Amino acid sequence: MTTKKPKKVGRPTKYNSALASKICMRMAGGESVRKICRDADMPCFRTVMAWVHDSSQVAYKAGFPEQYQTAMAVKAQNMFDELLEIADDDAHETQRSRLRVDTRKWYLSKCLPKLFGDRLNLDHSGEIGLKAISDDDLDARLAVNQTELDQFQPSNDTE
Repeated sequence: MTTKKPKKVGRPTKYNSALASKICMRMAGGESVRKICRDADMPCFRTVMAWVHDSSQVAYKAGFPEQYQTAMAVKAQNMFDELLEIADDDAHETQRSRLRVDTRKWYLSKCLPKLFGDRLNLDHSGEIGLKAISDDDLDARLAVNQTELDQFQPSNDTE
């Protein structure tokens, strides 16, 4: 009499490269990690996040974080392309399209701020001039400033 091994019940928790590739391919195609992890044949969300962030995990050492980041970048690029399609599409309701565009723009600015975030112009185009002054000149300026400051301070005299 042969005994059959019982089928494993539950979600996969151990890392394997085929499963990781499947997750990343679906991410790159536009699905969220949470949605992917809802499938019965996928690991739970916490497991995938452990694979990405926990350096003691086999997945971390196997390069899953880099694969995950690449999938996120591809997803962002696809979302950018989708933004243009939504903006150029006249067939949809304007308010709904605006919401879809704004949501995607916000997501991209948070997900990939170097590519899609607001740029701050921090270029300096003037000159900074420093002029050396003598100790006597500095003392004179301090005296003038102290005199002006004393004029604005209330007196402590109470009558």
